[in-house]
Amino acid sequence: MFYNARWYDPYLKRFAQADTIVPPGAQGLDRYLYALNSPIQYKDPSGHCQQRTNRTMVTFTSEGQDWTQQEMDVVCQQIYNVAIAEAKMINSRNYLLWRMGEIDSYRPIGPSTALYTIHNGPIEAVRSNETPGWAAYTRSENEIVFYNIRTPDGTIITNYVANHPRLVTHEMGHAVINAFGINEATDINIPSDLLRPLMGDSSIDHLNDINGAVDPNEPFFGYAGGFEDYQFGYIGSRWREEFADMFVGWVYHFGDTPMGAQRNAFMQLTMVNLVDLIP
Repeated sequence: MFYNARWYDPYLKRFAQADTIVPPGAQGLDRYLYALNSPIQYKDPSGHCQQRTNRTMVTFTSEGQDWTQQEMDVVCQQIYNVAIAEAKMINSRNYLLWRMGEIDSYRPIGPSTALYTIHNGPIEAVRSNETPGWAAYTRSENEIVFYNIRTPDGTIITNYVANHPRLVTHEMGHAVINAFGINEATDINIPSDLLRPLMGDSSIDHLNDINGAVDPNEPFFGYAGGFEDYQFGYIGSRWREEFADMFVGWVYHFGDTPMGAQRNAFMQLTMVNLVDLIP
């Protein structure tokens, strides 16, 4: 039986090839398992990304451009990673409320439930054939459009999303902004010293250099990497792009620097405050 990315052997009840993506958790270490060895709870339609059988976390649609399998695998994995981080945050909040006696019971939720709680359903990933000059745009709390990117000579860069996976996480940061109705910079109050400087064309600077010399102590303004790695905000609403890039750091990690620690502290507090808005 062919599951888009891998063959499944119904007699062995295992995939015939190892998963190229290592799912989280102990069961994920066996990359030949189908749906984390729990087919009642999960399904794996792509051969790469297990989902709750009753909760699809990602849907894929096309607007003039077909998705590649590699792109879909990356989008699925990145959104699953975001959902894990969101579930951990909600569970930590609910556990604390239970211990304080503010709620009657505590039952941890899984990634898909967290995603549905915050984003009001699965994420719709749209593949567009347009080339507006940026890689993606988040339309709402649960819809992200991915565009074509061209080189200066007009050549389309193939599999841009697959080769820059944390772009998906950056856009999920924008989806969080939409989910909680954050409309003004004052709604989250990013400290001014955490706003990266702007360059002459009003685009965001990603490399902390002065006269061509990179600061060895703070090379990326507290982020774990540079542009198209851990930073994707380029031009537009400065505070929105800063938050979306810090969301990448919140899901993964920041740089091991003083500014990285400051960014981490800000995001931990901000995400707790946002989760407190959930009924």
